[in-house]
Amino acid sequence: MFGKSVFLADGAQMAPRGGGMSQLLVFALLFVGMWFLFIAPQRKRQKQHQEMLKALHTGDYVLLASGLLGKIIKIKENLLAVEIAKGVQAKVMRSSVQRVMEELADGDGNDGVALAPEVIAESKVESRRTKLKK
Repeated sequence: MFGKSVFLADGAQMAPRGGGMSQLLVFALLFVGMWFLFIAPQRKRQKQHQEMLKALHTGDYVLLASGLLGKIIKIKENLLAVEIAKGVQAKVMRSSVQRVMEELADGDGNDGVALAPEVIAESKVESRRTKLKK
């Protein structure tokens, strides 16, 4: 409690013992740890998203930030025309695309429904399991 400001009998103070460098080292290690835990993975996701946006083509099924699913009809620089229902088109910014979806057309009653690739893979595994049980 009174440790750092100890006075000597002749009025001189004791010099602090090299704590500045060790504190700097601790903060540097904390920053490096935060970088690898938070900043680096976020940059990687941003880069993947930018690459996905550059690779968009007409005919792709996409999920928009608003939650709408649709098919890209026309691409004009940063503007997309997306068909969200038969005969209903919406113009959206390219940056509003969250992910590219795949069309599920495997004859199980979901023809024409756009689903995420991991959902399609999961449904194919389930259908294989049910076929094996029979």
